[in-house]
Amino acid sequence: MSPPTPMQVLSRVRGWLRGPHVPILLILTMLSLNYMTHRRLGRWWSFPIQTWNMYSYKTGVRKQVYFRRFLAYHADGRVTQTNMRNPLRFIVRPYRVDAGVDRNKPRLLTDALRVMRTTKAGADLVGLGWEGREWNYARMTLAEHLANVPPVESFRVMVLPPRQAGQQTSPPAGTNLVKNGDFQSWDGGSGFPTEWGFDAHPNLGMGADLDGPERAVVMAGSMQNIQSLRQEMTVPTAPPGTTRVVHVEARAHTRSGRATLVLSVSKDGGDAIDVETEPAPPDDQWHRIELNHTLAADSGDTKLMLRLDARGDVFFDDVWLSVTGP
Repeated sequence: MSPPTPMQVLSRVRGWLRGPHVPILLILTMLSLNYMTHRRLGRWWSFPIQTWNMYSYKTGVRKQVYFRRFLAYHADGRVTQTNMRNPLRFIVRPYRVDAGVDRNKPRLLTDALRVMRTTKAGADLVGLGWEGREWNYARMTLAEHLANVPPVESFRVMVLPPRQAGQQTSPPAGTNLVKNGDFQSWDGGSGFPTEWGFDAHPNLGMGADLDGPERAVVMAGSMQNIQSLRQEMTVPTAPPGTTRVVHVEARAHTRSGRATLVLSVSKDGGDAIDVETEPAPPDDQWHRIELNHTLAADSGDTKLMLRLDARGDVFFDDVWLSVTGP
């Protein structure tokens, strides 16, 4: 038998390469390298290039869940959980209520409260709330969590207490330097009144006249934990030899809490001087609280910070700050 010609040898090699031998050999090589302890291939190469893989260890299980719930506030003081299904049946379908909360929280709760109060079961409702919570189910039961842990986020809409005849007064003289002092503008996503700031996440909501456009802010603090909203402004330097008077007032309503206005005055980074009003009487009525403070004429602009402090359930509305003088 004559030896194969070069063309025949080349044809056999091509046939062998086209068969399953090379893929099988590569797979066996990779499996061998993967399971053996020696991973160095020569001086500069190793296999695999990245030794980490998703199966290297078992990940931990996060024993904490985030959930939201809606609360109904009754006239007798009770607070019950609700899904707003009666009479808003369409809202319990998947994602509808969450889309409404993300889009405009104050409007959703206001419209839902208005409709729910027309039913027999909801005739005694005075408010509707939303809260987001994080529950560590490995440490406590759900009942213990609801009783002892405050929510991460919260917002509520309360029926605005009516004003008696004679309490509808005209605004004071001068230009109001407070922005959104009547609380007509609200951020739909966060549920906070625009132009107002806070030091920590406040337990606040909106007071709404369900039959009209009037709005207010409602805060729920305690004697140990004051809830506050604040707004800062700057007053230009007064001419030499003159003085200016700062007038601050607001409408406040509380049944058992304490509502005050605090004016903080500072110049050129110096220590601030705090002036506080007398608290509004806790008699379930609207009251005007006010203060006047004289600014001395000296160099530098004057920085003012107005703060609304609440201990207990307090409504604030018609916040006003004006400066009179040259």
